[in-house]
Amino acid sequence: MLTNEEKQSLLSNKYDIEHILQRKELSHSLLKLIINHVDIETSEMDDIFTVEDNIQAWSKLIEVLLEKEALFTDEIEEDSYSIDALSDYFQASIQTIEKWIKDGRFIGVGPDFDEYTQIAQDVLWIQSEDTQFSIQDIVENYKHNKLPPELSHEDTIMEIQVELEVLETKYNGKLDEVLRDKSLNSEEKKDLDAWNYFIGLWRMYTDEQNKL
Repeated sequence: MLTNEEKQSLLSNKYDIEHILQRKELSHSLLKLIINHVDIETSEMDDIFTVEDNIQAWSKLIEVLLEKEALFTDEIEEDSYSIDALSDYFQASIQTIEKWIKDGRFIGVGPDFDEYTQIAQDVLWIQSEDTQFSIQDIVENYKHNKLPPELSHEDTIMEIQVELEVLETKYNGKLDEVLRDKSLNSEEKKDLDAWNYFIGLWRMYTDEQNKL
């Protein structure tokens, strides 16, 4: 099974196949990856080999195999979870998970973390002053019911702010001002609709909070 460092190295170099094959450690990681997943489905192989460009085909192969590696790891080894995996199970942004770590919302997990940080399944997450859930319970509930834990009013506002910040960083300002007099393409229109949606939610939740 690949280590997190090996996975990240392959992902970072997926468009430089020559570099992967020339570097002994990368080539070895690729070999391990392929051996782990020789049961690639026919449809997945078709997707890979219908790509005309050889480099794109290899990069697609690496993506497919890494996805299978993640699934395989989840099935075999579920005693800890990465920040990225937790963001899926909580249906919350990576920024929110990282803020919860800094704020001590994962009991026993220190404030220092990086992209390889793993949080054990028996760690308790503080939902509110009176309520805690283990990571294992949250993961199992999401896998079986597709339901993330309910977020507090404050956490919901923080999630909305993260979505707004992502869009405003992309356009370097508030979208209703930056795109006001512009003829919008489909992506800009979609982003503006999303920004307006999150602005509406933010106003609704902050108005409710002010009334409390």
